[in-house]
Amino acid sequence: MSDGNPTDTHKATSGGNMTDANYLDDHYAAMQPEYEYMLRMVGIEQGWKVLDAGCGGGSYMQLLTELVGEAGCLVATDLAAENVERVLQRIEQAEFACEVEARTANVIELPFPDDSFDAVWCAAVTQYLSDDEVLVAFNEFKRVVRPGGIIAIKEGDFTSFHFGPFPSAVIWRSFITDMRGMTRGVLRAPEFAATFRRLGLDSVFSRTTLAERHQPLRPVERRFIREVLLFMSSHSLQLDLTDEDKDLWRALRDVDAPQHLLNNQDFFYRESHTVIVGRLPAI
Repeated sequence: MSDGNPTDTHKATSGGNMTDANYLDDHYAAMQPEYEYMLRMVGIEQGWKVLDAGCGGGSYMQLLTELVGEAGCLVATDLAAENVERVLQRIEQAEFACEVEARTANVIELPFPDDSFDAVWCAAVTQYLSDDEVLVAFNEFKRVVRPGGIIAIKEGDFTSFHFGPFPSAVIWRSFITDMRGMTRGVLRAPEFAATFRRLGLDSVFSRTTLAERHQPLRPVERRFIREVLLFMSSHSLQLDLTDEDKDLWRALRDVDAPQHLLNNQDFFYRESHTVIVGRLPAI
């Protein structure tokens, strides 16, 4: 998706459907048990100052503030001003367990001094970055985290992505055709543990969590999956695929049709996410 220009890349994604705060909130609510399990495994401690880098609409704020407690502090940043506005509204309308700050910022050029945080949590952001930009962002995280602090990345891992009943080969032909585009970002997470080690992080670990949903879907699950199918079908129709494959993707666009896949009693949806954690060497 990137043309090598970080500013253009982030402009393209910050206003897109898949980074809209409403979509992100629905995704979090649809997968909340798995998402909270992943965040809890990271090792964030009471009293810490944590950066939520690329916070979206602030879905993780409640749990992050509970993890750091009253003595801690959370700073939430996002490149999209509309997402930061949503976070500021949440700060005004809800009580959190600790002080929360919010500001607009880019993960590849963070506006913080060295050693500002005990930990960085970055969820569903790297998929929108090029390979070069990912390394820049990781080095920025290293810069702003103190010695002995941690960096934690949570990213979609579509190596096990599927929905159906729908031919898995059709999904993967779309992925493979788009390998130089958006698909690369959601197939890259398994590589990050090795990247962390090359960057000099210690105590590196990586864990993948599978999230599955079956009929009957809760309203928020149906709403979220509906948007995924709309996005994937529209995107796939722009790729160089066979007419047969395009016919299958085209049928998925009619999400309100009674015969749509979402109304199939055997419908299922499966996605996985990988958490990668590394600790900066202590001085």
